Amino acid sequence: MNHNYHLQGYFFVVCAVMGYGSAGILGRMMYQYEPDPLTVAFLRAMAACLLLVFGFLCFQRSLFRIKRSSLPLLVLYGFLGMFCTPLCFLSAIKYTTVSTATILFNSAPAVVVLLSAWLFRESLTRRTSAAVLLTLVGAALVAQCYRPESLQFELTGILFGCGACVSMALFTVCGKYVTHDYPSWTVVFYGGVAGAGFLGIFRTFQGPLTLHHPPAFWGWLLLQALLPAILADACYLGSLRYLNAGTVSILTSFQVVVAPLLAWLFLGETLTALQLLGAGLVLAGILVLRRPSSLKISASSTLDAPARKSASIA
Repeated sequence: MNHNYHLQGYFFVVCAVMGYGSAGILGRMMYQYEPDPLTVAFLRAMAACLLLVFGFLCFQRSLFRIKRSSLPLLVLYGFLGMFCTPLCFLSAIKYTTVSTATILFNSAPAVVVLLSAWLFRESLTRRTSAAVLLTLVGAALVAQCYRPESLQFELTGILFGCGACVSMALFTVCGKYVTHDYPSWTVVFYGGVAGAGFLGIFRTFQGPLTLHHPPAFWGWLLLQALLPAILADACYLGSLRYLNAGTVSILTSFQVVVAPLLAWLFLGETLTALQLLGAGLVLAGILVLRRPSSLKISASSTLDAPARKSASIA
C-alpha cells in the first residue's frame, strides 16, 4: 500500500517534469511574435484559466467550490506560482539561453529543502544536505561565476533565473498548505485567476494589449497554457500529496536534462564543458536522493504537516 502510494507521487513528478521542461522552448517560440515577457505571461495565464473554466463546466463543476477563508492563501499561491515564477522564468529565457535559465531555475531545491525543514519539520539528512550542495555548486557553474565577463554579459537573465528559483521555492512551500484542503485542479484554477489578475494590473502600464498575431503564435500559446501552466502545475501539486516538498523539488530537477535537450534539438543551443558539469552536478542531486533510505516518507506526516503548522501559527 505504502509502495503504491509513493509510486503515484513519482508518476506525478515525471509528468510535471515533462511539462515544465517544455516551458522554455515554447516561450522562445512565442518570442518570435511577441517579445514582451509580461504580455506572454499574461496571455498564458488567461488562456489557462479559460481552458480550466471550460473543463470544469463540462466535467465537474464542484471544482469551483472553495471556502472564503481560503482566498488569501490561494491569492498568495497565485502571486508566487502564477505571477512571479512564470514572469521571472520567461524573462530569463529572453535574456539568456533556455538551458541556462532552466538549470538556474532548478536550484530551487536548495531553498525548498531548508524551508521544508523549518516549516514542516521534514528531516534534513546528510543525503539531502549533499543534494542541496551539489545543486548550488552546479547552478554556480551553469551561471559561469568563474567568468566575470560572461556573468556581466548575461547578468539580467541570470538574476531573473535566480528570481524564478526563489519564487518557485516559496510557491512549493505554499502549495503544501493549499493542496491539503482542495484538489490540485481547483488550486491551479484559483491560483491562475490570481496570477492573471496581478499580471493584468502590471500589463496595463505598458499600454493597450495587442492581439494581432499570426495563427502560429496562438498555437504556441495554447501549448504553453496546456503543458507547463495547467498539466505540469496540477501534477506538481498532486505529487505534494504523496511526497514531501524537498523530495518533489529535487526530483523535478530532472528538467536539467529535458529542457537543454529540447533547446538543442529545436534551437541549436549548446553548453560549455563546465556548464555541462554544472548540469551534471544538479542532476547528481537527484541520483543521491534515489537510494531507498533517502526516500522513506511518512504519508500521514506529509499530509498532516500543513495542518499542524497552521495550528501552531494560530
